[in-house]
Amino acid sequence: MEEMEYELIEAVFEAKHSLHRVIHFANVPRGTFAAMFLIDQMNREPQQERVVPGVTVSMLSERLHNSRPAVTRLINDLEERGYVVKLTAKQDRRFVYLMLTPDGQAVLSEAKRAFFTAVHQVTQLLGEEDSRELLRLLRRISALRPQRKGSDAEAHEKTDEIR
Repeated sequence: MEEMEYELIEAVFEAKHSLHRVIHFANVPRGTFAAMFLIDQMNREPQQERVVPGVTVSMLSERLHNSRPAVTRLINDLEERGYVVKLTAKQDRRFVYLMLTPDGQAVLSEAKRAFFTAVHQVTQLLGEEDSRELLRLLRRISALRPQRKGSDAEAHEKTDEIR
């Protein structure tokens, strides 16, 4: 491996560790925050832009890049805590849609406040130009993620966990 590759790996690990210390979600685990945030955001999207009228576990699984079984476990936990409610579609009872409860909205609101305060501190530290460059590079790196298909997806479903 080239020296640059080692430096990149080390920098990624160090950045991840630093961000985990700075960015927090008001004692809400990252996976829980991500799921609640996406459920809220996806339910706010205009109805005409969606194929189905709500957020399903499959849709959430795709956006979180996690297996459906892992997301189902998370949603069941959120439902037990009273943060998420599952609604069955009237036209096709096989479809179950997810919505945040008022308690879930309150928890998400507090977590978002803590998260955005921390992100603001990071952007203040970096400045606008470096923040935009970081955003550009992160989007470019994110585009490298291969789409899971066929047996590759099945293999990952057995090992994926939301962290």
